[in-house]
Amino acid sequence: MNEKIYSDITDFYNNVGDYIYLEYKPKYHRMFFSDKNIDQLFDMVGRYYMGGNNVPDTAGMIVDYFRMIK
Repeated sequence: MNEKIYSDITDFYNNVGDYIYLEYKPKYHRMFFSDKNIDQLFDMVGRYYMGGNNVPDTAGMIVDYFRMIK
């Protein structure tokens, strides 16, 4: 992965985290940024980004994922 794409995905990841903080429960925000989940979630969010998804839809899918694994 080149530096530009990595930077774009990192920005998108942080935007998704901010959106989760604003729209969903604080526990989902903590789960999103926890050290044990970050590698898996970064890859997942990267796939959503490369697939052309937007921040609100990606945040919703991530929260649905958290609800499913809970």
